[in-house]
Amino acid sequence: MHAKPRRSLEEVFVMAEPGPKKRFAPVDETDVDEIIDGRVPKSTKDATKQWLSVFNAYLEETGQECNCETDSKEHIATILSRCYVGLRKKRDGLPYQRSSYVSFRAALNRKMLERDINIITDSAFRRSNEAFDGMLKKLQRAGDLKPTEHKEYIRKEDMYNINYLFDTCKDATTLTRHVWFIVTYHLGLRGREIQCKLRKQD
Repeated sequence: MHAKPRRSLEEVFVMAEPGPKKRFAPVDETDVDEIIDGRVPKSTKDATKQWLSVFNAYLEETGQECNCETDSKEHIATILSRCYVGLRKKRDGLPYQRSSYVSFRAALNRKMLERDINIITDSAFRRSNEAFDGMLKKLQRAGDLKPTEHKEYIRKEDMYNINYLFDTCKDATTLTRHVWFIVTYHLGLRGREIQCKLRKQD
């Protein structure tokens, strides 16, 4: 039995069906799975995969076992309590920065949400979250956490030069860049994926 050929989203929503024009697009479970999977940006998926590999490396080095897909919440919470405290960078063995700790826990949470388990809000993970917060506070007191670094603001003379360039060049490419700059500057956007999803009403 041959598997059903996978249709692209364009085929689902754009391709015309033979016969009388139909109002609704034909959709099967494969199409629904594709839409659901597309909710998560590729960068987020990559980050999740990366941090899960760090978690697995921690388990291997410490000789512990933990299966996020089958183990009980209590067992996973116990492992996480130890992991949050013992987490270190591979390169130099030093603690991660705050953003990395947060990203690590968020990645594990995304994995556990596949089982409808939230390791941040579930009461079974209270102790592990206390260990998480306590570790960050300990690093903060020891001065091991760098303060948040903000990018240097755009100086007035640079802003003048930018606007002068946009005002004097009227070609389509420069106009597009001008619109992008205005949107990015005034909305404070950083992620390119978010920018691609903007609409006129935003």
